[in-house]
Amino acid sequence: MIIKAYIYLIVIFAISCHPPDQPIYSGQGIVADLSTLKTNEDVTAEEEENTDLGIHQRGPKGPVYTIDLNSLLYQVKLVSLTWQDYPIGKGRDIALSYRFPKQANYLEILRCHKTTVLSHTNPLMEIIPTNKETLQRAMEDTDYWAEALDKRCVMVHYGFDTHRQNIFLDESARTGDYYYVLRACVNIQRIQDRQIANMRNCSRFVTRSVDVSHQNNRHLDEIKKFEKLSKIRVNMSQSFHKMQMLGQKVIDAYEECDKKEGIRQKTVRKKAAIIQLVSLGLGAAISWTANPQGGLQNISNADYLSSPIYDVLSDFSSSPDDFRKSCYKGNEYLEKFGDEIRRYEEYANKYIL
Repeated sequence: MIIKAYIYLIVIFAISCHPPDQPIYSGQGIVADLSTLKTNEDVTAEEEENTDLGIHQRGPKGPVYTIDLNSLLYQVKLVSLTWQDYPIGKGRDIALSYRFPKQANYLEILRCHKTTVLSHTNPLMEIIPTNKETLQRAMEDTDYWAEALDKRCVMVHYGFDTHRQNIFLDESARTGDYYYVLRACVNIQRIQDRQIANMRNCSRFVTRSVDVSHQNNRHLDEIKKFEKLSKIRVNMSQSFHKMQMLGQKVIDAYEECDKKEGIRQKTVRKKAAIIQLVSLGLGAAISWTANPQGGLQNISNADYLSSPIYDVLSDFSSSPDDFRKSCYKGNEYLEKFGDEIRRYEEYANKYIL
């Protein structure tokens, strides 16, 4: 009887000391699936996207402050890996699916080798956070994205592929073991404090996928071509994004000059073209290269010439230089803006060739 009572007490003690269910983590402590993180204040996915959780929430086309990007509302979630067969031949590519935050505008994806360790000294490695507040503080303290780039993770996607919503097909990955790091960003013109926030427009809340072993069955020449096209697409998107940032600086600088000098200048053609470019979605940078079925395809000069971005850039180039010369800061940004247009056009020509 005494032995039974003793066993009973041990069982009760073990149950009472059993820790609560923990969130699923993968790799080096970065959340792989935040939907598993539950607290007493947790809400459903739909409620979460409509609750400010203590942070200012705004719609996808509304104004955003830099502090808003520190909200879990801007984290990519439900990341998973699967496969897609080659359109021609035997083999398959890595297909990365995810849930895109409604408040964000576009996505960035890094591919890292499995051996790449991120933040081995970060508290996330030692203490698994049991609530969203702890996770939020940990993410704010560590810039995982910058660290991944420093450790030579490769940028494989920059923008928003409207032809494959919420799925990224990695056709340029060679045979090897990898994981992916994702983050969401907003269009720069939505950032209200961009002048004092150094134009930061991406969330610190990155998401890490699980590890994946990949076998690339393509011929080496074909693999190299996919690598080249992937790199050019990323370069075009980054160049276009830089154009938008510089374009916004041009607009802000000339408006500041008008305010200081008490002059209200009429809308000039070049300014109108810049405003139109800044308002374009980032997907416009590479939309003309889209191939929904996957695989290599021939992109002609006609594809580029019929794209929305070509129309806007042509309108800017053909417009007379009717900005006021007395606004030196605006003129400086305008010159850099023109340089970036030429850089983008160089990338576009490389992609066509």
